[in-house]
Amino acid sequence: MEIITYVVDGQLSHKDSMGTEETLGRGCVQYMSAGTGVTHSEMNHSNHLQRFLQIWVKPNARGLKPNYGSRTFSKSDRHNKLQQVVTSYAHYGSDKDAGSGLIPVNQDVNIFVSEMNGVTDGSVCTFSCCQKFGLHTAEEAPDVPCVHRGWAHSELCGEWSFRDA
Repeated sequence: MEIITYVVDGQLSHKDSMGTEETLGRGCVQYMSAGTGVTHSEMNHSNHLQRFLQIWVKPNARGLKPNYGSRTFSKSDRHNKLQQVVTSYAHYGSDKDAGSGLIPVNQDVNIFVSEMNGVTDGSVCTFSCCQKFGLHTAEEAPDVPCVHRGWAHSELCGEWSFRDA
């Protein structure tokens, strides 16, 4: 299993059988390829609220070596815009992704994060081709059709416009 965790608020402490121990804060992304097997635990060592999103993706091959890593993305990279954080190993070697800091995983998947507030009417996000997508909101999203602290699935072509709340 490919496991991607995005810390929305608070701190998430991780420990695993590969010897990794780390505490991640808001805006951090951790990834783990469970591969042939790994044990791990995640905890909130603080008295403060902790919220995170964890996405499990079936890998494109069996018998993969377990792997762990994390990346920190700045708030300015995701404020009122989409910040890509995950790509597939197949695309990772391309000029587009080389040196980008994107997290490579063993599946044809792209994951983006964003913190939308103060978006002006008509703000546009452009996709270069038609892509299927799932959208999850961790907060209220009154101007996103079919989403209320949950998931929406659709196919997106061309541009996606945001409205100011």
